[in-house]
Amino acid sequence: MKIDAIAILILLITSSVKVSAQTAEKSHPVLIELFTSEGCSSCPPSDEVMAELQKEYSQKHKPVYFIAFHVDYWNYLGWKDRFSSKENTSRQNEYANAFGSGSIYTPQAVVNGTKELIGSKRQQLKETIDKELNASNQNILSLQAVHLPDQNKIRVYYSYPSSTTDKEIYFVLAEKQQTSKVLTGENRGRTLKHINIVKQLEHFSLEREKNYEFLIKDKITASDYLFLIFVQHKISKKVLEVVEGF
Repeated sequence: MKIDAIAILILLITSSVKVSAQTAEKSHPVLIELFTSEGCSSCPPSDEVMAELQKEYSQKHKPVYFIAFHVDYWNYLGWKDRFSSKENTSRQNEYANAFGSGSIYTPQAVVNGTKELIGSKRQQLKETIDKELNASNQNILSLQAVHLPDQNKIRVYYSYPSSTTDKEIYFVLAEKQQTSKVLTGENRGRTLKHINIVKQLEHFSLEREKNYEFLIKDKITASDYLFLIFVQHKISKKVLEVVEGF
């Protein structure tokens, strides 16, 4: 019991340090959501671009975060993507409605909720990210997150200057790395490498402060996962803040 208590305390301190460090960061945080599928032959290059840019911005200590939503509408073409879900497709449809396009495609990258482009276009994506990094930065969300492995949950406390009905807070759990050997479909015979695959996504209206328990569906090792919290405007879909929980 003493060991567990110490571990929890260390996690709490570590999480607090991360949030404090991000608060001091001058650059505006950037969230890139990639909508992709293992059944799409155009998608593997976008995974490579994500991995390359993640490494590049990480080395520069820039607050840039990549997450991948595997959609399910490619599953009928000969290969079922084991990471896909109808919920991921629904999220992409929400963006299509917000952008007024009425259509969805892969690979699509959405940057901070308001800009979209083909996910494999490295230079264009990098230019878009750099512009977002230079935007004005608020950093007014205060957060602490503690992973409780024995209870298979993450305990979160956050505070915001005021309650609001036009913004939502999102909690994302993503697996940092995975590999798939594709046997059929457009990518038949290829071994695909993925990063930051979204496994769980939860959201609700942003309150002034809240204690929340994020229940993890599967047993995880914290070092193998990315836990992000971000604030997004309900209508415009603009991502206002992003914080890394652990």
